[in-house]
Amino acid sequence: MHAILQLDECDDFVMATGRSNSVRHLCEYVFNYLDLNYNDHMVVDPRFVRPLELHNLKGDASKLLGKIGPTTKTNFQFEYTFESMLDEMIEYWMEKIDE
Repeated sequence: MHAILQLDECDDFVMATGRSNSVRHLCEYVFNYLDLNYNDHMVVDPRFVRPLELHNLKGDASKLLGKIGPTTKTNFQFEYTFESMLDEMIEYWMEKIDE
């Protein structure tokens, strides 16, 4: 974010990994982290499953990474993965629960 604010001209950027993640993956990851089986706690209600759902949604950070557009130089480098972000969120809330 700091690098974007330092640019000479304003612009819009997408901050994304370019990788698709499902809600199922999120649930499996978080429950596994907590040594739980998400199937023991989650139920999929077929009424809410959308048959025409797009299954491969992902953000395109090409502009941010300087791969497209004019000479956009942000020197952006990813610090988080989807999983490391979840780890940080879980750890935060586990600490809050212990307070």
